Amino acid sequence: MKQEKKYLKQFTKNLYYTAHPQVGEFLETIDKKLWKKTNHNPKVYAKKLKAKRIRKMSIKQKNTLSDLVKEYHQYHNILKPSGPYTAYFCMEYGLHESIPIYSGGLGVLAGDHFKQAADMNLPFIAIGLFYRHGYFQQKKDESVGQREKYPKVNPKKLPFKRVKQNGKKLVLPIPIENRTVYAQVWEGKLRHNSIFLLDTDLKKNKKEDRELTATLYGGDSKYRIAQELILGVGGILLLEKLNYKISKVHLNEGHAGFTFLPRVQKLLDKGMSFEDAILQIRRETLFTTHTPVPAGNEVFEDSLLRIMLKPYFTTLDKNKFFALGKIQPDDPGFGMTVFALKTSGNANAVSKLHGEVARQMWHGIWPQKSLDEVPITHITNGIHLKSWVAPEFRKLYKNLLGENWHQPEKEATEKLLTLNLSEIDLAHQVAKKRLATYIARHTNLSKKDLNKALLIGFARRFATYKRATLLFLNEKKLQEILEHAPFPVIFVFAGKAHPADKPGKEFIRKIIEKANDKFWSNHIVFLENYDMNLGRILTQGADVWMNNPRRPHEASGTSGMKAAVNGVLNFSILDGWWPEIYSLENGYAIGTDKNFNSQQEQDEFDANDLYEKLQHQVIEDAKEENREKRLQKMRSSIASCLPEFNTYRMLKEYIKFYSVSAK
Repeated sequence: MKQEKKYLKQFTKNLYYTAHPQVGEFLETIDKKLWKKTNHNPKVYAKKLKAKRIRKMSIKQKNTLSDLVKEYHQYHNILKPSGPYTAYFCMEYGLHESIPIYSGGLGVLAGDHFKQAADMNLPFIAIGLFYRHGYFQQKKDESVGQREKYPKVNPKKLPFKRVKQNGKKLVLPIPIENRTVYAQVWEGKLRHNSIFLLDTDLKKNKKEDRELTATLYGGDSKYRIAQELILGVGGILLLEKLNYKISKVHLNEGHAGFTFLPRVQKLLDKGMSFEDAILQIRRETLFTTHTPVPAGNEVFEDSLLRIMLKPYFTTLDKNKFFALGKIQPDDPGFGMTVFALKTSGNANAVSKLHGEVARQMWHGIWPQKSLDEVPITHITNGIHLKSWVAPEFRKLYKNLLGENWHQPEKEATEKLLTLNLSEIDLAHQVAKKRLATYIARHTNLSKKDLNKALLIGFARRFATYKRATLLFLNEKKLQEILEHAPFPVIFVFAGKAHPADKPGKEFIRKIIEKANDKFWSNHIVFLENYDMNLGRILTQGADVWMNNPRRPHEASGTSGMKAAVNGVLNFSILDGWWPEIYSLENGYAIGTDKNFNSQQEQDEFDANDLYEKLQHQVIEDAKEENREKRLQKMRSSIASCLPEFNTYRMLKEYIKFYSVSAK
């Protein structure tokens, strides 16, 4: 038993389990209830696991554990990259459901980026904030849509360690407004790469300053500016303290723009002019924008920034600084996206269509250039395949493509087109049963009925542009389609609205209302507290994945990629990533790429097209007599999407982009 305990302890020391789901899948076999109770946290699980459970492990389980430990050591048995490093800054990281410091796609993308960099053994450091109350837990509520709960998150119960320097715990002094705020730093390791999370919950801080890293995307503008100063200024200070040699600073969204402040200060102190300092910083900085919705790009009041950034204006020219956050001199506020674009030498959007939208949105920064010359390119997002592919499909891909199936080249497409249709069907049915079991546990629907139904998934942030309620624009038409379908059709919804987003909460309330209605309760499900675990279950087990944002407001849409590589067919507006790969052979398209005179006109057109495609394509293909056609479509979806929409391809493109000279 000592050997088994020693082996289990291996998985509590670092972030390996977040990138290798087979660890969690195994731990669940020892004590399923405890695994669920500990929110899939190996460190807490191993501490609470009773000795009798370990003693009762079968020979097969012991052999599996031994194999997992061998894989663990093989993964780590590689020389540390020599550097220089890319320093990646983001407000949130979706590493795993047990580490609730993420809210949605931006964070999950950042987490996948970090994992892939470790898999490729790239010199890469991630910097963020440790939120002591994370992002909220959601409880559905019939009257207001959702209630929010903020449980305490203890870093000591997670695979993080306090960063020390010369034997002492490192504390970073960060000037904010008229005071100094102090931040401690937590480090998590994956292979040789570190993620550093700054945390102001220190006794030497004032009470209000201890709360600055309490919640993700909470508080007012003053709170947000303080958080972004901790991330940007504190992150650069940390790199200097730890003597990292940095080749590129990668800003994942405008929240990280304040990395500029300590860097420009250092160059000015050396006697460099402001203009030359800007050029130097631009050569070292890459910016990724994720927000094609104008309202989603942060703008702060000049007067508030003057107060909050007061310590930085001793040598920094205020007028020159504020000009960096404006397109026109008389713009009413300081735009963080504008600031990041002006202080970064290279910038990219996260899909081809988003690149076109971003160049149009920010053309005013470069009025002398034509639209095509605006220096914003695109690198389409991808997903970390090891984290998101179901175990059944993981096995199929490994058998077909080999050990490195998760780092596929484009040539893999031809091999994937040889996948056996029956094996695809069997793998999908197992994943669907997991989803059916989860839904049955949280609703009045039976597993038997769910397994017979066509399950259409819709899970994402409940931002209004994502139009979660578009499905109900013509309830009479939808009801008619569902009543005449030859099998039950069930729409499975999940997602959170930002606590301050009342329209988003109203969308949730309407869906919950439908789920409680006599007729609609057989066709509508809302699953509360959407997180990465539920995201895996849904994208692996649904039959169809629906996405209907108001085009062109979806920057990328990685949930659809996760569905596609699990053989789940996309049923989506031609927005974000989907236009880059869609064909009649691999999924379904909703709507058109034409422009509309009003949102109402666009919504009506898209809803009518959704009903048409739902009835005559999605439901039609799901009929038993069309089974082979549907399976061929699933295989085509896998073959076209898996080699292309992954973080391995994405990081190879970023590596090339990092080496491009700043423009």
